[in-house]
Amino acid sequence: MQKANISKLIFTLLTIGALHILSSCNFLADNKNSMHMVVEISIPDILKSLAGTHANDGIFTSALGAAKAKQESGQSADIIDLFYEEFKANGYPLNKVFFSQNQEGENINPLSDNDIVEILKEEIKSTTDNTIEVFRSRLKGIGISKVDIHSIDVSKGLISIDLKGVKDPESVRKQILGHANLEFWETADLSEIILNVDTINSIVRELEEAQPSLQEETKSELEETQPSPQEEAKAKEPKEEDEWTKALDSLYASVKEQEEKNETPSISVEECYKKHPLYKLLSLNINHYGGYPNPGATIGYAKGKDTAKISEYFNLAKERNLFPSNIFPTWERYTPYFSYEEEDGENFELIALKSDGEDGKAALSGNIITSAKTRSENNHNFIALEMTPEAAIAWEKLTEKNVGRQIAIVLNGRVCSAPRVNCAITGGRSEISGTFTPDEAKEIATLLNSGNLNINVKIVEEEFTETTNVSQ
Repeated sequence: MQKANISKLIFTLLTIGALHILSSCNFLADNKNSMHMVVEISIPDILKSLAGTHANDGIFTSALGAAKAKQESGQSADIIDLFYEEFKANGYPLNKVFFSQNQEGENINPLSDNDIVEILKEEIKSTTDNTIEVFRSRLKGIGISKVDIHSIDVSKGLISIDLKGVKDPESVRKQILGHANLEFWETADLSEIILNVDTINSIVRELEEAQPSLQEETKSELEETQPSPQEEAKAKEPKEEDEWTKALDSLYASVKEQEEKNETPSISVEECYKKHPLYKLLSLNINHYGGYPNPGATIGYAKGKDTAKISEYFNLAKERNLFPSNIFPTWERYTPYFSYEEEDGENFELIALKSDGEDGKAALSGNIITSAKTRSENNHNFIALEMTPEAAIAWEKLTEKNVGRQIAIVLNGRVCSAPRVNCAITGGRSEISGTFTPDEAKEIATLLNSGNLNINVKIVEEEFTETTNVSQ
């Protein structure tokens, strides 16, 4: 009996010891890799947002700039008080800029300056509190074990962040500084703009003929040269599609035909590219046997090192009114099944985004997501989205309007995917696909779930401490 009691006691002690060791290990794990940051949110951005259309008024920008300069010089006063002093010195009341009109632009009973000052301070505090909650949500979403965030100076927009259990400091920075600007764009088919693209080829040839080295001086001169009315009219007049096919004969069909006859081509590749220099950089999305555009919004493919130069050419064509102002060529990562290995780097796909107007706005954008979740299938990572009720209605109308066409999903200026719409999509559901790693998909989903920050944020202080594991 005594032996059994001793065995039971030993078991109990061992259990307690094991729990103590596990507790110690958990303590070490919780405190491993700590990180301290001080983040500054932009109070001028908040004021500009509240000023609305008056944010560009001279009196507003002058007062805000002077207040910011005083604060940076060491004055301890609240930036709103400094702003008010500067604004008042110009002899205008604050209601000239803030809260003086309703949504219809009609004048309402103006608030006093003191009332507006208090409202502005409350708005800054509210924005700071909201930013703290966004940060907290984002950091917990990437698995940080302990998050301590609080405001340390509302008047300067300073927020203190202390973290424990940080595995990757860079992922923390992404969540603090990152934006999740999600947009849904209509697209233009290549067949609709192919003649405009060929006009860009003429511009590139003009540049090369003027000076083969394409030095900036010559390029600037050409950018300032405006086409004659006759050239503009000729570029815009409707043309038959087969005229485009004839334009590419020398580049594709002629060479291929002579190669099939075992004849020496009458035109070399070098000569072809001399006549069509744009296509040496941009591989057009066309049928190389018939010379006609393939269906869809893909303009073509290019090496990463050439994308900036190609974008410059498209922008130059827009400046010269030779390319539609409501079409916005935007780069997407070259899809894996089209890729091929070459020494000069990765390939990218150019997509023709389209706006209803010339303002360059997407068909659907803003804080339109209520839920973003990741999933994996066949070694590909996806982000499944659920929209707000208002966005779901807009999404249904947008997809109904574009049945048979592509809609591009753009995140932070990059086309993630451009699926073709088969039918109107109800319920506010969509999905982002792309070349995401599991960690990238998780980070994007976290940004989308936490909402977008409409103010600039910068890290003004940072310290990362890596804890060395204690060996058993």
